[in-house]
Amino acid sequence: INALSIAERELAHQDEVDRAEYARLSSLLTDVSHVNALLSTDIADRTGEADSLSDLRWRLVQALRDDQALDTDMLGEHLRQTVAHRLFIDQPKYSALRD
Repeated sequence: INALSIAERELAHQDEVDRAEYARLSSLLTDVSHVNALLSTDIADRTGEADSLSDLRWRLVQALRDDQALDTDMLGEHLRQTVAHRLFIDQPKYSALRD
């Protein structure tokens, strides 16, 4: 029953959650992408196609690994929102979500 409830919440909310994460990552990585545009090996960057959510997540991982300057307030908010959205889908009765 719990797995079915999770699947129902994913069907109902995952697109909205993904769009919100995409918007946060796009905003967060805008400055980093300008700095690294010439060094990019991502085919999507070279062809002008929009990055997928997975591409943006990977770019965040690379930026953190490379110790690139990111807006720490924006990064913190992105991470909090990402975890909160995942908890909303997986564990909607989690007490910290009520705050």
